[in-house]
Amino acid sequence: MVGDPALREDISDAFKNRFGIDFSPRNDPTVPARNRTPAHDALPLRTDHDIDHLVDALSAVFATAARAEAA
Repeated sequence: MVGDPALREDISDAFKNRFGIDFSPRNDPTVPARNRTPAHDALPLRTDHDIDHLVDALSAVFATAARAEAA
């Protein structure tokens, strides 16, 4: 879970802009406003290629976010 709203927005934008993957935030009343979290539904219609693409995107985006947060 990403607790920083600005970082969460940057991560969502990176998925959309770099990989074409849309992570939409879960909003009130599902989660409290301060705890909004990006979510992506792995539907049964996804292919193995889709899942590989998602895993690659997760690895790349969160590695970049971790480096930025450490700096």
